[in-house]
Amino acid sequence: MPKYRYKAINIAGSEQIGVIEGNNQINAEEALRTKGYYSKEISLLVEKEKKGEIELSPKIKINDLAIFCNQFSVVLKAGVSILQALEIMSAQTESKKMKMVLKDVYEKIQKGTSVSAAFRDNAKRFPELFLSMLEAGEASGNLDGALQRMGVSLTKDYKLSQKVKSAMIYPAVLSIVALLVVIFLLVAVVPTFSGMYASSGKELPFLTKMMLGLGNFMSHNLLFVILGMITLVVSIRTVLKVENVRLSFDRFKLRIPVMGKLLLKIVTSRYTMNMSTLLSAGISLTQTIEITSKSVGNAYVSKGVHSLINEVRSGKGLAQPLKALNIFSPMVIQMTALGEEAGTLDELLNQTADFYESEADTATTRLTALMEPVIIVIMGGIVLTIILSILLPMFGMYDMIG
Repeated sequence: MPKYRYKAINIAGSEQIGVIEGNNQINAEEALRTKGYYSKEISLLVEKEKKGEIELSPKIKINDLAIFCNQFSVVLKAGVSILQALEIMSAQTESKKMKMVLKDVYEKIQKGTSVSAAFRDNAKRFPELFLSMLEAGEASGNLDGALQRMGVSLTKDYKLSQKVKSAMIYPAVLSIVALLVVIFLLVAVVPTFSGMYASSGKELPFLTKMMLGLGNFMSHNLLFVILGMITLVVSIRTVLKVENVRLSFDRFKLRIPVMGKLLLKIVTSRYTMNMSTLLSAGISLTQTIEITSKSVGNAYVSKGVHSLINEVRSGKGLAQPLKALNIFSPMVIQMTALGEEAGTLDELLNQTADFYESEADTATTRLTALMEPVIIVIMGGIVLTIILSILLPMFGMYDMIG
């Protein structure tokens, strides 16, 4: 049975670190709760690499996993055996990491290990959503159906993520180019006027003094400025790994004008899509919430969704506790309530996911169209300010000549 390393808080409030066994991560966390521990961190304990075992590396890319799920489900539906299907998939995949995993899974299944357990042995390479769907599909005897649903879900998530990334590329490139132009002006152009203005003996405008000082500082300390910027970025990334800071920052992101609405639509799409996918596979509501809370992509929302587990266990249902979070839109709440009443929660959440996926797509296009002129105006204003700071003393000199 797999072992999990955990960091938890006991009833007395003191921190405990140890190892616990469980069929999967959810079972391990439940085992901790029965002991009166609240899990803070839990991860699969991997034994030291033995001869012939694959080395753990970062997770499989979502796109590669989506392609695998879609193709594997098709092959299984065609009546091909699991081992033969794994051979076909291993030969077809272009991902070296996926090829290594499939080889390992193939060998384990040959020795009598179940499909889900073989993939679970490579848990650090896959999202919990995928592993749980495999277990549910295998338990229900509908592995191909579970893989198909998983493939659809992953494909939608990947397309949405790519849409957002693609939309941000142009504004990002525009910002970088504009920043480089500003640095060039401050480092190479502005300091050349310093000697000329100093020899004139004329009192310089405040703006010119400020720009000359900034330009001279950057030209003499450019390396330190660059190192300072790198240090700042690294420091911010490090600080954001602190749990409380991350929670506050992710909450703040949702409140940013325009951008916050887009992020909330993306989070809502992931929440409803993953909930629907897991529920349709027959996974219990509490386990579905547990897994979904880790896949929404926002720490603040993740904590809120995770808190629903105790509410559901106490018999309050899902809709009312979800409303109390004050995170999701009335539409999500209403569809959840209707789904609970009609017993079609997975279907209605799937429809809601499609709606918010479309909404996020539209919002991304609008945000991009809005950001481009704003960036141009801001950077143009900065460049104009630098140029004016250089020209102002010249206007004064011409007035004196006149």
